[in-house]
Amino acid sequence: MAFRFLWGIGLFCGVFWACSEEEFTAPDPVTTSASVGSTSATSSAQASTSAQASTSSGNGGSGGSGCQSLNEPCSDCAFQTCNTEYCACFADQDCAALVNCFNGCAGDPVCQQTCMSTPAHQNYISQVLLLGDCVAGSCSAQCPGVTDQGPCPECLLTTCSTQMNTCLSNPECAAILDCVQMCNPMDPGYQTCIASCAISHPNGQSAALQVQMCMDTQCASPCPP
Repeated sequence: MAFRFLWGIGLFCGVFWACSEEEFTAPDPVTTSASVGSTSATSSAQASTSAQASTSSGNGGSGGSGCQSLNEPCSDCAFQTCNTEYCACFADQDCAALVNCFNGCAGDPVCQQTCMSTPAHQNYISQVLLLGDCVAGSCSAQCPGVTDQGPCPECLLTTCSTQMNTCLSNPECAAILDCVQMCNPMDPGYQTCIASCAISHPNGQSAALQVQMCMDTQCASPCPP
């Protein structure tokens, strides 16, 4: 079984909110509280109080009720420049939980894979990675360490999100993608390297093939042969 993947950078590099020391917390059914990048317990409490007041007043910013910046540089920039992505994730407990899980990994790929393999998180993998991609493109100074995905992964995460979520939540399929990144397209043994990645992870082949099929039909331009 042959696979053709083109990955400019690793999907697992960096922490999603590199500046964050506190949790990115989605609203519960009654109150709204959050703390992305808060620097102290006091600022976290202030963010929670402010968010609750915003929810009660219905004045939560352009992203909708309860969605707001947390008054620190990274979340300020994310809220302003990636408002749609930021607020969509903020408003969903499972999406926020995946961000929060990534926050605790400190860049450890094994930990990040555990986050993505958690059933409640699986449908939000592409959404969270695209939010990180937006933040990396607009807020790199304020949020050092977030990952710019590049044109090919951006297309796959957007257009083939279902296939990508299925693949990345499967450690064997994710391992194929990770392995393929190490294959050099300029090396004469490139195709052999890719085949070896697939053979080494047989339980991920089916999901990886679904990613490739979607890539070939939906992302051929940003992911050339």
